[in-house]
Amino acid sequence: MRFGDTAGSSPADSCDRREFTYQTRKSVSINRARSSSIAGGGPTCRKLQPRFLPLLAVLWLCCAPGAFAASAADHDRAASAETPGRVIVWNRTIAILRVPLLGKTPEQRAEGASARLDAMFASRPGDSIEYQLVKGEIGDLVLIGNGPQVLFGLAAGDLPQGTATTLDAAGKQITAQLTVLLGERNEQRRWPILLRGLAEAALATLAALALGLGILRGRRWVIDRMVVFSQRRMAHLVHAGLDARNYVLLFFRWLVHASTFTLVAAAGYVSLAFILSRFVYTRPWSDELGNMLLSSLGRIGAGIARAIPDLITLAVIILIARWTAQIADRWFRAIERGDAAVAWLDPDASRVTRRLVLIVIWMFAITVAFPYIPGSSTDAFKGVSLFLGLVISLGATGVVGQIVSGLFVVFNRAMRPGDFIRVGQVEGTVIELGTTAVRLLTSDKKEVIVPNAVLVSNSIENFSRHERDAVLVTTQVTIGYDTPWRQVQAMLMLAAERTPGVLRDPMPQVVKSALSDYYVEYLIIAYAARKSARGTVLSRLRGEILDTFNEFDVQIMSPHFKGQPVEPVIVPKSRWFQSPAIEEKLDE
Repeated sequence: MRFGDTAGSSPADSCDRREFTYQTRKSVSINRARSSSIAGGGPTCRKLQPRFLPLLAVLWLCCAPGAFAASAADHDRAASAETPGRVIVWNRTIAILRVPLLGKTPEQRAEGASARLDAMFASRPGDSIEYQLVKGEIGDLVLIGNGPQVLFGLAAGDLPQGTATTLDAAGKQITAQLTVLLGERNEQRRWPILLRGLAEAALATLAALALGLGILRGRRWVIDRMVVFSQRRMAHLVHAGLDARNYVLLFFRWLVHASTFTLVAAAGYVSLAFILSRFVYTRPWSDELGNMLLSSLGRIGAGIARAIPDLITLAVIILIARWTAQIADRWFRAIERGDAAVAWLDPDASRVTRRLVLIVIWMFAITVAFPYIPGSSTDAFKGVSLFLGLVISLGATGVVGQIVSGLFVVFNRAMRPGDFIRVGQVEGTVIELGTTAVRLLTSDKKEVIVPNAVLVSNSIENFSRHERDAVLVTTQVTIGYDTPWRQVQAMLMLAAERTPGVLRDPMPQVVKSALSDYYVEYLIIAYAARKSARGTVLSRLRGEILDTFNEFDVQIMSPHFKGQPVEPVIVPKSRWFQSPAIEEKLDE
């Protein structure tokens, strides 16, 4: 039995040769408490023997009658101002002293009581632990003693406030606890008991070591099995050159190491508590370890129980968000496939829109679910959330700009997947309209990622906007005014007709794009059958233009005059339809 909330004092030790008198108001109460020891043969608690009475008489005569004349109010004020002292013996708190007595503070009273108890336990006492309730003009006292020796006393002010404990009950508890402890101490001194405790401690240590080694070996076995499983069953995680198995395996390795540490620490904790419980002196430490573990588990269990309603709400929010995201995803995918159609959304733009809508759904769900996350109301969680929010806000400024620019490009229908475009110095076929960038495949098989902000800030040339199955192929030549334009036009058409890959439908055409100061600018417009071969077709077309002009002895030169020519640089009418020009066709 443990008495952790009572207290005691020793009037005998506090006398300091001052006069002290007790006037008995009633007959002295005699109380007896019996408590058997762990071994079953320990001493018992009984009333104080007659040999205790001379000691009480000395106490009455050695102090003046006014030594304890303080009022009850002064006593209570003094008690509230003093620091309580603990009476400790063999790592056990026997009592807590709360009031000063005979000029000594509660801490001084507790130190003296602890010293006398240690001396008593070291002297192999043969008599039993006894207590007696004494009534005097200062109030009631309980004296705890062993034979003729008074160990300490307990005043009414030492009792815990707000409880129904009485001095008589406190005396019974203290004597019972000391009696049990005395019996355990005597039992611990027996060699068979001590050797058995040492043997049990050694066996517990060996068992903990064996269990720890087994856990470490099991960790290696589990990791090896995980590696084999990842190689056989997770091949689908290898995609586009990225082996996600390594990241999955790294996560599970960390999880196994954390579990191993937890199990080893738990085994050591339990074995230490068991070893400490084998000896009387260290048994309170074992109790503290057990209470700490149970209180921690209790707090965890209580926290889980309190978090269950929030977890249920969190699960409902996640399920609703998941179902909404699935419905939106299926609807947008139906638009992409052409199974559904709406006037305001193009099928090519539905992919980017779908991603943005899913992001908005999950961000809204996270915002609503945040207050229901366990621990979200703690200061640490709020600080981490604020830090992450600040980092994301600063880092996502550019990302948000890219997303908005992408929306501008998509909803203005500037391009679609499969279009051949030119942005700045980059031209190629659009592979994907992403949320933050557009992927292009150039004619030389390079993949270029163009951020959406670049698309918005630059002009976009789309070579396949009006012909979905063809790509525009154009090139320009400048010829002097002395060459008939009909001849140049016919040669350009002939070169386009000879070029492999140039479509006959739609028909190529030649446009006189400008009449400059020194030459005429001619632009030939044709279409290639394959968008990916635009560069090859354009190169062949330019080669055929060179061959055709050489074939008809027409030089490709852009003249620049330093002086006025003697003869006017004109084309006589007789040369207007010079080969390969055809008059009828050109007149039309």
